[in-house]
Amino acid sequence: MIRVFVPQLLIVTLLVIYVISGAYVYTLIDPKLADENFTDLVLFTFSTITTIGYGNISPSTEAAQLFTIGFGILGIPLALLTLANMGKYLTKSYWMILVCLGKNIPRRPTGDAKLPLKTIIILFFITFIFGAVLFHHTGRKITMDDVYFSVISFATVGFGDKFPKAGSTMRLISMIIYLTWGMILTATLFSVLSSYLRKVHYLGRRFRGARDVHVWFGGKSMKVSQLLEVVAKEFNASPRQVGRVLHDLDNLITTAIAENEAKAKLNAQLQMLQLPHETHSPFSKIKNPLLMFNNQNRSDNEEEAEV
Repeated sequence: MIRVFVPQLLIVTLLVIYVISGAYVYTLIDPKLADENFTDLVLFTFSTITTIGYGNISPSTEAAQLFTIGFGILGIPLALLTLANMGKYLTKSYWMILVCLGKNIPRRPTGDAKLPLKTIIILFFITFIFGAVLFHHTGRKITMDDVYFSVISFATVGFGDKFPKAGSTMRLISMIIYLTWGMILTATLFSVLSSYLRKVHYLGRRFRGARDVHVWFGGKSMKVSQLLEVVAKEFNASPRQVGRVLHDLDNLITTAIAENEAKAKLNAQLQMLQLPHETHSPFSKIKNPLLMFNNQNRSDNEEEAEV
């Protein structure tokens, strides 16, 4: 656990140093930005590498513009990597909490498990309430103005008609945490929605091309069709039998994709131990091709013996 946590902590620390250092460099190379509050400059550099770009603050000299280009080229991948890692830990933490609470999970979560859509909506609602307190524009508690600002910020649209002002160090920290959390939630929501859209895209389609899938066998990568040819040669199977197996393989994969995963409920502690190591694939339900050929050859030999 520590070996996983420490590298991520180093990445976050590096990102924080990068943002603060960028704000300091702007004060040296751009007189206009030097007049801004330093906390607002830090928020500006943060919104730059997260691609929000509110537009209320911008570089005014060629040196500052050139620095912005290099700052974004290096900072944007670092920020995206940090957000992606945080999103994965959010998902893992959710499922681990459910397991620790003894909740009955119908399906065992795998490495690519996602947050339920209902949970994401609830988290968004709580986030909007917090944002309304932090970024209030009117005397009312929650307004459409607050929700609008949060959504365009989380989605990194950043029209510029609404933008935050830091003012103090504590407010700056609160804003960065709020925006970071919102972008993580938004990315998670888009991932869940894309999975639903992908299911709609493949709705009613049969799986084709199982024979072209690459597998690792005998210390090298080869296609399933090549593997079956080797097996057929080993057991003296005919090309027709190989074709029959390939056709059955397509049907098996189609069935495996259409079916739900096993409903068996595992022990909670066992789930926690197996969570990082187990992955599920449609190929897990495919019978051993060697056994299929062996059974086929036995049947052929018995028929020849009877004749």
